[in-house]
Amino acid sequence: LSEELEKERIKVMEELDPSMKVGITGADVALASTGTIILFNGGGKLSRVSLLPQKHIAIFHEDQILPDFETWVQGLAADNLDVFRKTSSITAISGPSRTADIAMEQIIGMHGPGELYIVLVQ
Repeated sequence: LSEELEKERIKVMEELDPSMKVGITGADVALASTGTIILFNGGGKLSRVSLLPQKHIAIFHEDQILPDFETWVQGLAADNLDVFRKTSSITAISGPSRTADIAMEQIIGMHGPGELYIVLVQ
């Protein structure tokens, strides 16, 4: 992916820079019932890549989609919760960042990306 982006003259940054406009990540799990993607952070996977830029693009395979949160948790329990021991944090993303705690007005992109794009690979 990095090589293809560079061919299109899109600068790929290895270090996180607050001026980045787009963050591209994978997703470890996607939950069909809520449209939520789950990202495990740590081991070179930085949560800031999905939270700092104005636009976040998440790329994952259709076989990573589970029906719902309960199915995901049952799978974690079956694996003795190993993922929790190997990750520094888990980020659950169900769309662009939004808040309404300031004068009860909804603001998109206040505490994270204002735009979220999903690329599903078959």
